[in-house]
Amino acid sequence: MVFEELKQGDDEPRRLSGAARVVIAVAGVLTGAAFLAGRGLIDRTDEPKPAPSSLSWSRPSPHLDPDQALAIHSTCPPLTDGRTRLTVSFELRNVGTQNVTLVDVIPRLPIGGLLVKGPVTAGGSCGLPGVLAPGGLLVPGQTQVISMVFRLPKGCPQPSPVPVQVTLRAEQMVGTTTVTVLGDLGSVNFDTCPKPT
Repeated sequence: MVFEELKQGDDEPRRLSGAARVVIAVAGVLTGAAFLAGRGLIDRTDEPKPAPSSLSWSRPSPHLDPDQALAIHSTCPPLTDGRTRLTVSFELRNVGTQNVTLVDVIPRLPIGGLLVKGPVTAGGSCGLPGVLAPGGLLVPGQTQVISMVFRLPKGCPQPSPVPVQVTLRAEQMVGTTTVTVLGDLGSVNFDTCPKPT
């Protein structure tokens, strides 16, 4: 029991147990946060995200300039079996002068009829994607290979770009941007697409 019961004849209530204090403190914090969010004083995560071609950063705290933090260093040649699977890998590099922490990388769907197959991974190389979770500290000049695996549609994928949303943190600053890592799915040779004559 979280609260201790009063015994018959007790004149004063017993003190709250440690667990009861924690429950009351958490309830108070959640109630306060809900009140502030309802009044618009806390950023809401359900705000519309930037369009895939956008390079603007959200600003939940001081602004982190994308040109001074991470950049797409290179995009690997896409790997595909031509019918069911496509792997897109790219290399992120810390192009700034301070350490940054890569928080998350998420493919921005829809992407030409592709469906995400499995988690985004890090490590490895262009020819052999890694199996680690993306993220962690990147010192200036350091790179991290990021790979995304997609399931292909039954027909020819639409010739669209492949955008990703990247979130990073540097000290107390957080930034999120959407960048294109593969310019056009039409440049990939899929067995399900008509061949040029």
